[in-house]
Amino acid sequence: DEFEKQWLFQLDYVKPIGKEGKFETGVRSSFRNMVNDYVVSEQNDAKVFVPLPGLDNVFVYDENIHGVYGILGNKGKKVDYQAGLRAEWTDVKTILEETNKVNPRNYVNLFPSAHLTFNLTKANAVQVSYSRRVRRPFYNDLSPFVTYSDSRNYFSGNPDLEPEFSNVLELGHIKFFDKGSFTSSVYYRNTKGKIDRIRSVNEEGNSVTLPQNLLSE
Repeated sequence: DEFEKQWLFQLDYVKPIGKEGKFETGVRSSFRNMVNDYVVSEQNDAKVFVPLPGLDNVFVYDENIHGVYGILGNKGKKVDYQAGLRAEWTDVKTILEETNKVNPRNYVNLFPSAHLTFNLTKANAVQVSYSRRVRRPFYNDLSPFVTYSDSRNYFSGNPDLEPEFSNVLELGHIKFFDKGSFTSSVYYRNTKGKIDRIRSVNEEGNSVTLPQNLLSE
């Protein structure tokens, strides 16, 4: 049985600057609580399902994320720009109630971004952009309960997962025509703590697959 509650509060403000520019700022808070009551039962000779000992637990996932951001952008004859910064404080806690395993995590991160467009001529423009991004583990990535695809292949989540962070850089060119445009670009992304599913074989010869943080991608 799975239960979820989620609250989201957001406030944004936009201030125009001149004819083409604007300054944006805002705050955002999200609160998410999920509870997974997990029981494995087996039917006995009397056709009654009986819970198996050691395979029941209650997994609680609490996630609170608070952020504030600012973006400044404007357009000129030769250069258009937009630059921003987002600061986030994340408070995540996972609890396994039956085994009393608690894993709290708190971290603060900054996410800068910048986008520049150089108007070389009326028909050609070059764009450069950079951003830092985060991908947090999904609930299924964290849930430790095991799925058995067959008697020797097990799948589960990993409550100890950390988020992955990426630095993304893009360089592009735009060619304008009378009735359209053509865009080409080069894209680069460097990710730290990449989340990927790793399969290993334990001492009993069973295959166990669970997500892990890799060094980079």
